[in-house]
Amino acid sequence: MKKTMLVNNDKEIAKMEMETGYITYRTLADKVGDMVLCNNMRNRLYESLELVNGYNYDEDDMYDVEIFQWYIISNSGAEFLKSMTDEFVYYDSELDLYVWAITHFGASWNYVFTDIKAKSH
Repeated sequence: MKKTMLVNNDKEIAKMEMETGYITYRTLADKVGDMVLCNNMRNRLYESLELVNGYNYDEDDMYDVEIFQWYIISNSGAEFLKSMTDEFVYYDSELDLYVWAITHFGASWNYVFTDIKAKSH
């Protein structure tokens, strides 16, 4: 799913985004809104979490995907990710909440690029 999104308001990040042609995870996270880091959600992965967005892996392939961070996000944040990205979003029916599963680790989100094309203001 190829979408276009406005670049970050931060001039340094926006410059990098326009140079590469893609937005950063920082910009994407800003668009998603408030998040709560909750890495204990990984314990619910095969119990009550249902994948509602992301690549269409069958269950065996999901074991090959490394998820490094889990963020509880709002319903509107989940709807945004589902409409604009192929990011992994899970829904926990028992807790009635959405979780964004992050598959990269080690670099600041200011310097990790998504596959969403950047658009200037």
